[in-house]
Amino acid sequence: MSRKTRLLRRSGQLAASAGVLASLLLPTGILLLDHLNPQLNPVAAPISHMGAVGAPYAAAFNGLLAACALLIAACALGLAGALRARHLAAWPAGLLAAFGLLGLGGSAAFHCRVGCEEVDLLGVLHFVPTTLGLVALLLAIAVMPGYLAALGAGHRIQRLALWAGHLLWGGTALYALAVLFHDNVLFPYIGLIQRIFILAFAIWLFAISMSMIKKPISDR
Repeated sequence: MSRKTRLLRRSGQLAASAGVLASLLLPTGILLLDHLNPQLNPVAAPISHMGAVGAPYAAAFNGLLAACALLIAACALGLAGALRARHLAAWPAGLLAAFGLLGLGGSAAFHCRVGCEEVDLLGVLHFVPTTLGLVALLLAIAVMPGYLAALGAGHRIQRLALWAGHLLWGGTALYALAVLFHDNVLFPYIGLIQRIFILAFAIWLFAISMSMIKKPISDR
């Protein structure tokens, strides 16, 4: 095995490990912070409320998002290398990085005010990057099944990513309905919908990362 191959394999496995760590850290951290803040109703309160200005444990929550954003970006770099090594377009990895840096990183950097209902500059800066990151993630989910097959991921990993992707798309649709129509039956459960979304994303990211570990980068 050449030195270049060993370096590529090592970097790919480190990037995949970053993705696995993010997939475990994000939902676990949110669950822990929910437990530490009994005043917050995790069923009804949007996740953004956890990082709002003046909220209890806001610094810990925003730090969690920032750390996961960097881990996801590192995972995306490894995914890009794995795709290029197999002569595939690397732009799906860019979409994953966009979700990490814009969706999670943007939310951590521009946290809304308490209640997250005031429409001001801070609210706009919070909403715009997170929305762009979400769109990027949905696009990545839509195209990744074919890329997973090309990466040589096993059938179980492919099915896991596929079902998690379906859950993410469904959760996004439910969240959009809850936000657009405040008087509907979904709005009181907006926090639960978001937390299910985070769990589904963690499962999807875990599947993507494991596909990189199972099939490490090799020179061709």
